[in-house]
Amino acid sequence: MAEAPPADESVLWASRVLRLAVALQCLGVALLMIVQKAPSPLNEYLLYQGVEDDTVRLIDQLVGYAMFGIAASVLLFPIAPVVLIVAAWAGVSAWATQMNDGDAYAYLALWAQMVRYIAPIALILLLPWPGHLARPGVRTSIAAWLLRISAAVVFLAHGYEAFTLNPRFVDYILHFGQTFFIQTWPQETVEWILRVIGVQDVVLAAALLGVWPRAAKRSLARRATQSLIIGVAAGLGVYFLGNFAEAHPFIDWIAAELARSLKWQVSAGTLVLVVVVLAGLLAMLGARYWRALLIYMTTWGALTACARVLDGGFRGLDDTLIRACNSGAPLALLLLLHIALPQHAPAESEPRRKKPKPRPAAPEPPKPRKPAARPATRPTEIILHEEPSEPEPGRRPI
Repeated sequence: MAEAPPADESVLWASRVLRLAVALQCLGVALLMIVQKAPSPLNEYLLYQGVEDDTVRLIDQLVGYAMFGIAASVLLFPIAPVVLIVAAWAGVSAWATQMNDGDAYAYLALWAQMVRYIAPIALILLLPWPGHLARPGVRTSIAAWLLRISAAVVFLAHGYEAFTLNPRFVDYILHFGQTFFIQTWPQETVEWILRVIGVQDVVLAAALLGVWPRAAKRSLARRATQSLIIGVAAGLGVYFLGNFAEAHPFIDWIAAELARSLKWQVSAGTLVLVVVVLAGLLAMLGARYWRALLIYMTTWGALTACARVLDGGFRGLDDTLIRACNSGAPLALLLLLHIALPQHAPAESEPRRKKPKPRPAAPEPPKPRKPAARPATRPTEIILHEEPSEPEPGRRPI
């Protein structure tokens, strides 16, 4: 297995993808205001608040021309304050869309457009920071979580819109059938396709929350616990979203739709339990096949954004560019996880190998003993006693 590139390379490629996506988003905003001369959501909100028409138009023109320069700056020389302006404008636009309440699904604007103002914040975290504020590991982890949560929320909101048959989505499906199949599909077929797409988006959102490449090293009990937590969160989210969306509970409405279309009688509590279990299983699948999941989400996000061009021609180009982060966020997350994490976690395709237990060391052979040194002894002096000899004649004995 080849060694993975360093984590710095993953941050570099992910930041490049986000820079391109954010720059395309700015370009789309500029085309919408300058070329199409369409009013921004903030324009409509200010007019409703009583601001003069000339003042509102001047604000739109200034923002539109500024977005051309900001797009070039983000793409070539990104700096944090400029990128923060993009996030602020996208957040204000989503808030104004929700406050205008001019669309049946305007109350979902902050959720359906979350990736537009969260992706620039993730880009800021991936840019180089001064030395005393560097901490690249912490910033990369926060950026990955922001991309993951925002992309999941956007897919969940769009899945809800598709399942409840948003009229704009119905028009896209009808135009798609007329363009590629040269026929007008019946209304029942279009509704069936949209409901399938809605279920698919909710499935992708639940599976994305379970993307934990390092979970392959964890035990089944820990993965099951993680999946249970995600399932409970998904069930509660669907329940509260439904209660917030309509006067009647959303879960009861889904149960009634299932009973009408599938002839399957189910209570709201049972449906929430099914959502919890399915979300938990999908979270486990997301932890296992996260690469294929993120590639599919990137492709699907790009195709749905291009549906605006298919429906309106060049007039829909600005809407397509504004939604560039719908595919850019999953792609950046894929690069962060694919390059940075495999050097810490084993690949899913390889079986987990158990570490061999250390064998006890063989006993060392006994060392040969040296003979004990004998103490040095003083040599014994031998004293010879000679017998006295006879004196020589003429010499007196001593």
